[in-house]
Amino acid sequence: MAVTARHWWLTCCHQYERTCGVSNFTCAETDNDAPVHMVVGSAGNVFQTLWASSLAKSPDLQNAGHHVQPKWSVFRAGEFGYGRIHTNATHLHAEFVGDQRGAVHDEVWLTRAP
Repeated sequence: MAVTARHWWLTCCHQYERTCGVSNFTCAETDNDAPVHMVVGSAGNVFQTLWASSLAKSPDLQNAGHHVQPKWSVFRAGEFGYGRIHTNATHLHAEFVGDQRGAVHDEVWLTRAP
């Protein structure tokens, strides 16, 4: 019996990114209809090149693993910060907060029917 496995190799990422509610690589009608993914990995490396904004400045970075932002990626940031999550029985409120001024740079509300 042959076994096939799909591997995702996640390396060190020093940015923040949030997706829409994603189903089959497509944004769902609302964020409540599919999983929303948030990656908060912004502590550490200040020398890492950012995504598409870097491509415009330096075309030779196109093969360096930096990709144009896909439609399902609704917010990206390359600054230091942290995640903050508030929940109750029906709501989840997630925020990405920049650590220099404490400003909220991104947020999402997810709800669950009672």
